[in-house]
Amino acid sequence: MIFYYSNVGNPVVQVWQHGPAVGFFGLAAAFFLSCMLNMNENKLTDDESIQEVEGIDYGRGMAYSYYYGYLRFVLPSDGINNPGIRSKIEMYEASENVTIPVKKLFILIPESGYIPPDLSEASNYRLEGAKSLQSEIRDRAGTKRRDYKNTVYKIHPNNYEPGHRPVYIVVEGATPMLTLYEILQHNHEQTATYRRNKKQIVASFYETLAKLVSDPSCRNVVELVYYQDDDDTGNRINVAEMLLDRIRQQALQSF
Repeated sequence: MIFYYSNVGNPVVQVWQHGPAVGFFGLAAAFFLSCMLNMNENKLTDDESIQEVEGIDYGRGMAYSYYYGYLRFVLPSDGINNPGIRSKIEMYEASENVTIPVKKLFILIPESGYIPPDLSEASNYRLEGAKSLQSEIRDRAGTKRRDYKNTVYKIHPNNYEPGHRPVYIVVEGATPMLTLYEILQHNHEQTATYRRNKKQIVASFYETLAKLVSDPSCRNVVELVYYQDDDDTGNRINVAEMLLDRIRQQALQSF
């Protein structure tokens, strides 16, 4: 039997005719070359997978989880027990004798991912927590009567000056962003990858979530607030001012 061995770009050479030893080494070289080609092909596949992992898929996955695991419960009415967030805001206004000028849930998506436990810390204490809206109670993944609720905040436009009137708003941070931020504070196997691609992950989360909440049942009752935490001078953005600007654009008559 005659065997042939060829390097890429060289003519075919009959190796067995030079003896069994030469033929053996020729076959070994061919086998080695084949393995190297397969390794290169696998490396290309791995690189493509890594490129997907580095930002795009992780951000998108968080958005889907947040939407289907939370927002779909609290935003629209289910036609049975949950009246939907707009109706809950109107019931809150009636029971507390206040006005919430923009009847939406504002969701903060900071580029850093950090969201303080109390939003007053991100507003130079011009945001003040008030009572929460009516809770949404659900049995979820084996947990009985899981409580989903949204907090109403008061914005103090004039720094608590006498006679000032606070502006009410329903606002919270996107919890997956805080989870991402907390992951980056530790050293796990993929932490360096996430740190390197944090901005891409957050952007992917926002873009995917924006498409999801454009669903007719949600689009008019939620507003995503995607922002860079620090301005060009390194000063922290005042969340209260940012939210007031959003409200002024939609309900100028409230000022």
